[in-house]
Amino acid sequence: MRRHVPEAAVLTAGLMIAAVAGPALATAAINTPAVTAAITTPPAGRAPQQAIRAAATTGPAGRTVFLVTGEQVSLGTAGPAGVTVTTGGPGQPVRSAGPLQTLRQDGTTQVMPVTAAPYLGRGLSPALFEPTALARAESAGRLPLRISYSGGLPALPGVTITSSGDGTATGYLTAAGARTFGSALARQYTADHARASYGQDGILDGADISLAGTPAPAPVARPAYPMHTLIVTGTDLAGHPDNGDLIDLHNVDAASRYGPGALPGIFYHGTARFSVPAGHYYADATFCCGHGFSAVHIVVIPQFIVGRSGTTTLHVSERSATSRIAFTTPRPAAVRDESFSVLRLAANGSGSGSTWGNGGASDLALWVSPTAARPTAGTLQTETEATLTSPSSARGTPYTYRLDFPGSGGIIAPQHFSPGPASLATVHERYYQDAKSSGYWCTLGGYIFPDGAATLSCLYLPLRLPQDETQYLSAGPSVVWSTTYSWAEGGQTDGFRTYRAGQQLTQDWGAYPLHPAPYAQPLHGSVAADVPLLPLVSARAGNTLTLRMTPFSDNVPGHIGTGYTGGRKAGVTGSYAIYQNGVRIAHGNPARQVSPVRISGRPSLIRFTLTARRDRPLTRLSVASSTTWTWHTRRQPAATVPPGWVCGFGGSRRCAVQPMMTLDYHVAGLALNGTTAAGRQVIGLDAGHIQLGGHARITRVTARVSFTGGRSWRPATLTALGRGQFRITFTARPGAYVTLRTSATDAAGGSVTETIQNAYQIASHPANGAAR
Repeated sequence: MRRHVPEAAVLTAGLMIAAVAGPALATAAINTPAVTAAITTPPAGRAPQQAIRAAATTGPAGRTVFLVTGEQVSLGTAGPAGVTVTTGGPGQPVRSAGPLQTLRQDGTTQVMPVTAAPYLGRGLSPALFEPTALARAESAGRLPLRISYSGGLPALPGVTITSSGDGTATGYLTAAGARTFGSALARQYTADHARASYGQDGILDGADISLAGTPAPAPVARPAYPMHTLIVTGTDLAGHPDNGDLIDLHNVDAASRYGPGALPGIFYHGTARFSVPAGHYYADATFCCGHGFSAVHIVVIPQFIVGRSGTTTLHVSERSATSRIAFTTPRPAAVRDESFSVLRLAANGSGSGSTWGNGGASDLALWVSPTAARPTAGTLQTETEATLTSPSSARGTPYTYRLDFPGSGGIIAPQHFSPGPASLATVHERYYQDAKSSGYWCTLGGYIFPDGAATLSCLYLPLRLPQDETQYLSAGPSVVWSTTYSWAEGGQTDGFRTYRAGQQLTQDWGAYPLHPAPYAQPLHGSVAADVPLLPLVSARAGNTLTLRMTPFSDNVPGHIGTGYTGGRKAGVTGSYAIYQNGVRIAHGNPARQVSPVRISGRPSLIRFTLTARRDRPLTRLSVASSTTWTWHTRRQPAATVPPGWVCGFGGSRRCAVQPMMTLDYHVAGLALNGTTAAGRQVIGLDAGHIQLGGHARITRVTARVSFTGGRSWRPATLTALGRGQFRITFTARPGAYVTLRTSATDAAGGSVTETIQNAYQIASHPANGAAR
């Protein structure tokens, strides 16, 4: 049997924690959706960007790692809080060792299955679930481990041992070995849960597993204020004393007094004991997860008081979670993902939040305990979110509901929702693709609370390309959504948007031609400041110039393509060069980022050339682009960007957006496979500037076409329509690939010239379905 005093792990029952230094909000989630992000409430007097700065340093963007339990995790820096954790991901299993939970706190992100949570500090080091630590440790598909043990070295399923002796062993896990270990841990969890005895026997008996090379955990800080005893009794659905489930506490006078960093209580034969400071508290108990992970019962105690004398007692009953989360939609739909969130804030703005989700496991039901009394200390807010899809038997265009329901302030209402058609926005989406293929998509979003706090998540769903899809979205000025889709050789990601109730619109995805595009901010007003964009492109701060354009983007402002993702190994190559007054001052491989460059303090002319090429087996259209921008620049020391924009990952808003020009194309009659009918071709062309880059008058536009891949060119007819809009017309024969070369100049002396190879194709004959 293990003789081990658990170290203080940074896990609470609230399961995803996001916080910044100081009295900021913590948000939490049990979630297995493909993307989960958190926005933290900044301390009083700080701008939201300062909160973002703390979160933006958590790790290497885009690095995919595997957890010790086998799940694939990516850590990126393009989320609303500067950090987006993608769990599972396109084409990956939603769960292997159980529903995942994500924790963010003090600049550290942890992702783990619920079956691993009780073992933190009881056999498993927290670093085994920190993506940044894993990214540093994993090499050549191996995760190096250090195992400390007493007695004999236990058999650890999936772990390859490389050396052992004197109570210490080294070894490693591969991705496959980690899945084996995760499955074994899930079985161990089931056995341990029944006796509320985690890490004392079984596969972790006498063993402590940590990342090789990681330092020992820091000593636990002891409180400097008087502590008082709290005894919580808990009963299960049968009314018997509960065993093995978790209860979490948070002080709502000041979150720093008790909550973040504290281990959850575990019911042992119906009792969990705590030693806490006196004051007002909030508690939530997670009764997980029924037979075969079939249900989670969430019991919330909005407020109770721990006195300064004697022992305080509290009772929690699983039976009080009487309201199952359920939805009735205008069209038949099946629940694919659902979540329930509670934000419990103190008067000073500190507090905690928890989100429970079925993580895409449609057979996992969530039950919630309704409440009637509003707390007197601080505030309580709730949010319920879901993804539902058309049944497999439905004919016609597939459809999806992305629903979000903010609760009534102060209480937890019954959890059955019936959104009417008039309360939703309808988005008819058209996914273009030149080759039939499979992909994945998700719509990240949710409600932004009045204090700017939010938990945003999404579940990746399969997508057959090319395809039409309809989304029904909860609408309102504080509900934001951002859709992304991907396939083996590309994809697009949108900025966050809001929609009006009853709004009907069509949105094109991947519509050819594809070419470089800037970041954009579709949001306006206060919600834009709450969901800032990271980063801002083409800005000058002092004498430092930062340029960011993303190739293979489509023509909807706000959409961004996959750029140089994968690099040369994925068949994506390119180059860039920056000139000041005709002298080259920087060049290189943009797959490694276009680095910020120092320029002269004197007014000057900048020229920036960016090339991109994608040689992939299925990609035939818009395979390459070459774009050159020129503009005049000067120092603007007092320049700032408005709220909702930042000048880079540091979060500063002190910079001057550069007046780079943009071109967007709209091919008339373009079919979803990227072809049009032979004969007269009509392309709408929008010439303008990047957002915040000014509105200098467009003075000249030219257009040429090639049917030989750029070896020979012929002029196209150009018609000015006003306000930067033009119409390009020419005639093309069946089967031809259209290569475009366009240019534009403005009254400020700026210009853009762009060549797109095989921009789109002319159908061989009408039977190909080229015309819509």
